[in-house]
Amino acid sequence: MFQWGVTWLESTLEASSEEMGDVNQFIHSMIEIGLKDEPMALTAYHISNFFAEYFHCTRVGLGEVDGLNVHILGLSHQLRFDSRTSMVRDMELAMEEASDQKQSIIYPKVDDIASCVIQKHQTLSRLNEDASIMTIPLEKEETVFATLLLMRSKNKPFRNDEYKVLQRSSELLSSVLAFKLKEEDTLFTKVFQNIKQKLRWLFGKGHFRFKLLLASILTLLITLLIVKIPYYIYAKSTLEGAIQQVIVAPYDGFIEKANVRAGGKVDAGEVMVQLADHDLKLEYRKLVSERGKIKKEYREALALRERAKVSILSAQISQVNARIDLVEEKVERSTIKAPFSGIVVSGDLSQPLGAPVEKGEALFKVSPLGNYRVILNVEDEDISKLTVKEEGSLRLVGLPYDALDISISRIIPISTVANGGNYFRVEAKLTDGNETKLKPGMQGIAKVNVGEENVLWVLSHTLLDRIRLWFWSLGL
Repeated sequence: MFQWGVTWLESTLEASSEEMGDVNQFIHSMIEIGLKDEPMALTAYHISNFFAEYFHCTRVGLGEVDGLNVHILGLSHQLRFDSRTSMVRDMELAMEEASDQKQSIIYPKVDDIASCVIQKHQTLSRLNEDASIMTIPLEKEETVFATLLLMRSKNKPFRNDEYKVLQRSSELLSSVLAFKLKEEDTLFTKVFQNIKQKLRWLFGKGHFRFKLLLASILTLLITLLIVKIPYYIYAKSTLEGAIQQVIVAPYDGFIEKANVRAGGKVDAGEVMVQLADHDLKLEYRKLVSERGKIKKEYREALALRERAKVSILSAQISQVNARIDLVEEKVERSTIKAPFSGIVVSGDLSQPLGAPVEKGEALFKVSPLGNYRVILNVEDEDISKLTVKEEGSLRLVGLPYDALDISISRIIPISTVANGGNYFRVEAKLTDGNETKLKPGMQGIAKVNVGEENVLWVLSHTLLDRIRLWFWSLGL
């Protein structure tokens, strides 16, 4: 009995080995046909013939799924066919029935196949003398993209072992056909399919963390696009006096004494600098003496009635008087006084005492207190966004906790180069009237409100403008 059991087991294993070898040879031949360098229609025709020959079928069809429809790519024993015929259409409807359910269908039904809708298969079988039908959906990445339909006479219903062979081979056939179809797609179709695949992966099952991260990013972007905030232009600013009086040397001379220097306050009429007047006084005494001498000669000529001489001496007296008046005026102007109360903006003569000065040379600049203007140095990329009367605020380095309201009063369309950048000079006036703590020359940062923009634009427009300018410079 033991020997009989061993003999039965050996014969069973030999039969199983032969059967597996036959199946492997079938799959190898199928893949070889599918990978031939030929059009997809011809490949579908050859594969249909191969399956028809191996499974002894009267007709085999290979169809491609296009949305909810299936279009037959190839039929066995028929290289050219009319897709409008009722036979082809009935086969396509049966293929659609299997692809919609993502399930293999065998008609008449076998035990290993789950229950499913087989109405179209029944119709196709009835129209073909109650033929036996087996339809296998071909899937790639959980999506049915093609369908294989086999049909043979009713005397040869499909068996479970044949179904298993088809199931095993369909996985490899799916990969071969998917690669073949992808290679024949146009560039537009490939792009569309790639986008479709990504969307299916995105909105399909799984990948919860990635989807949550993507949803968060999209929500943030939408929020940045919708929410609008005030858009400000920032610029370095300097406080200047609205009026600056230049104090100049009235004539060529020397500095004798300086009572003030930059940063100091002065009152109206206060002596700021005293020029040396010793030479002027000597010249004054000389001219006075000369005038007395000429007057004496004038009286003698008048007594002698020398009319010509009287006329000459009278003219000389007038000339000397004019020179005396000029010297007196110079002596008076040698004491330079402040024209109004204010602060000395520039000028320091406390050290170069005795230094010569020329007529018209600037000695001091005086600005009245309580009357200021703000000078903004605006970058050239922002100047086009500014208009007159736009409002903003100013914070000075010396008064970091006080925000001063300003209003643009003038935009000067002339640029200057400074610190490696291009800047425009913009003037603004203070509007809040709080000027008691201010001093000319104080510096700070001004920001001007030029409207509202979405948050994303505010954060990215500078970079995008520079990238756009760079592409333009490249001729793109």
